[in-house]
Amino acid sequence: MRTSVRVGVLVVMVAASARGEEVTSKHARGPLSVAGLSLLALGVGGAGLGVAGLVSLGDTQRLLSLYTAAGAPTSNDAATSQKLEERGTGATVAAAIGWSVAGAGLVGGIILLLVDAPAPVSLALTPVPGGGLISYSLCW
Repeated sequence: MRTSVRVGVLVVMVAASARGEEVTSKHARGPLSVAGLSLLALGVGGAGLGVAGLVSLGDTQRLLSLYTAAGAPTSNDAATSQKLEERGTGATVAAAIGWSVAGAGLVGGIILLLVDAPAPVSLALTPVPGGGLISYSLCW
């Protein structure tokens, strides 16, 4: 049965070309799709920034625990600890901004892609000699 369906689809496409009808894609997307893909890319970049911020925060916390584990910090160690705490705060802010941009970009991109989507489903029944041909098209 699969072979007959493939042959039937081939015959319909050849018949449409033979009649001189232009076969065009009805699945063209507009500028909202470009904006949606751009927002998705921005979201992926934001997720990368969020991951980098979390990795930097983990490294900073590990170094800070090494400085404070040795006992009472000296004045040099206290200055280093202060710098590490500031670095940890910066990493936390970078991670929060990255994850926020990622969430907004991904959600906004998906919404724009869904809004600009063409007709999602088409179903056609074409009579052919000896039976019928059912064609089903799904767009995303």
